[in-house]
Amino acid sequence: MDYRGLLIEKSFYGLNNEPVIAKDDVGVSKTTVQYDEYNNPIENSYFGIDGLPMLNKNGISKQATTYDIHNNITKLSYFGVDGKPSLNMSGIASASVERDKNGNVLELLYFGVDGQPKLNSYNVAKLNFKYDNHGNNVEVASYGINYEPVLTRNPADGAHKTIFKYDDRDNLTEILFYGIDEMPMLSEVSGVAKLKIKFDVRGKKIEVSSYGVNNKLIVNKLGYAKSINKYNSSTGVLNSVHFIGADNNPSNNIYGINKLSINEKTAQLTFYNLDGDSFSDNNASLTTAMVQLPSEKLGFYRGDTISKSSFEFSYKIKVLEGQSAFLSNKKETWLATISFFAKGTDKFFLLKEYNTHCNIKDKVENVKILLNSKEYLFYKLCWKKNDKENMVVYAVPSLERLKYSAILTEVFEKESIEISYGGKLLHFLTKGSIKEYVKTMMRH
Repeated sequence: MDYRGLLIEKSFYGLNNEPVIAKDDVGVSKTTVQYDEYNNPIENSYFGIDGLPMLNKNGISKQATTYDIHNNITKLSYFGVDGKPSLNMSGIASASVERDKNGNVLELLYFGVDGQPKLNSYNVAKLNFKYDNHGNNVEVASYGINYEPVLTRNPADGAHKTIFKYDDRDNLTEILFYGIDEMPMLSEVSGVAKLKIKFDVRGKKIEVSSYGVNNKLIVNKLGYAKSINKYNSSTGVLNSVHFIGADNNPSNNIYGINKLSINEKTAQLTFYNLDGDSFSDNNASLTTAMVQLPSEKLGFYRGDTISKSSFEFSYKIKVLEGQSAFLSNKKETWLATISFFAKGTDKFFLLKEYNTHCNIKDKVENVKILLNSKEYLFYKLCWKKNDKENMVVYAVPSLERLKYSAILTEVFEKESIEISYGGKLLHFLTKGSIKEYVKTMMRH
């Protein structure tokens, strides 16, 4: 801390007081911060265990920030270990901000290392914003390097222009998507041209409906046309969410869920399908990922060791149907999967090794495994696969709630995970994991 009580340096050390790289969102050993006379941070610098500049997880070694007379940010600049302008993980070296008299952002401009306009990772070089008299954002438009209309890859819209409409209580009631021709389009993210949102007299959101370019109900990329929220009439607490198809009848979404109920006292979630099957879960990352990852397909990872990965049916190895990903070397003599398993009220996250010999009488061992660089203790055991073959299984049970929940958060919220143990480094694409998890739990 300096004399003003402001944090000017943050360092990380190991058990023996040696400098270490922090396993946080920054990923460095030391951070230093400089401030202006108004206590605004104007420079953040990042260092490794050797005390030299290093790149943080955003791909930069230093960030410089400038402000206007109202202490609003007007420019962000990024630098590499050599002190020169450098691209961050969003693909830009700097960004400038223009605001109105109320401090609302009117324009965002992105630049490369040469100071020229540059597309960021969302395919945008400029964003323009408009507001109503209440300060509500009513329009966002995306532009390219030459400030021509473009379709953004932003996971919030996937269109050139997004229009927002509000009621007289400032509740957001409509979201409309437009293409580069200024005509209504199906958002590349949600698959709809318009969303209508209804509220009750208490201001509670009670319905969200999806429409196509012809203004008719349409099934969105999450597999339903409407979601209906129901609340406790006394407390006003949300107690269930229902999914409806384009024909206005109850429908399963892409994850096979028709209704989600919330226990007001325990906050436990229970998922139902149209067949009447159900399971309960209290992992909030599951519902978060259902909203943020509108995809049930996984795709392929093309690397030196992985020939194919999918949460869907495998035509090559049918025994893996419904499980996560499989990995094999070039000779296809070694195989591993990640999957979920449920037995009664017990749930497990599993890493399984196939074509690996083990003794079913071996004792259960504790094994340290790195998952996305975070260390977890797994139980290692030999599991009988069939009458002739066994497999090695590494398991984390739901009884170990904090560890199990942390792993599920990684699997549900990340598009891929990296697992390292015993000299092996495995990469799994996990975007289809939600559907597999729901199917597994519904069966039990």
